[in-house]
Amino acid sequence: MGSGIAKEIRTRYTKVYLEDSNFLSLDMPINKIGNFYTSYALVHGDYGNRFTVINAYTQVNFMPRGIDHFEYDSFGVILRKLAYLYPECNLGSRILE
Repeated sequence: MGSGIAKEIRTRYTKVYLEDSNFLSLDMPINKIGNFYTSYALVHGDYGNRFTVINAYTQVNFMPRGIDHFEYDSFGVILRKLAYLYPECNLGSRILE
């Protein structure tokens, strides 16, 4: 969670970042691929207005820069898992460029 939208989430929702940091923390990063972690965040401290943050693990490394490290197959797996677990929900995502 060091750049992009992940950095923004870490800054705005520290609880989400701390919980995510402990998810499979003792495991090898490659084992996170195709999995996700969910956490709840409050909108401006309003307990009646919360949303779910889903951190989808779709890459192991980010270095070297200039290389696409995104694991496209893992993203499809994650979307199928989410559709199965949350059939009644609408999911929003940052546009992938």
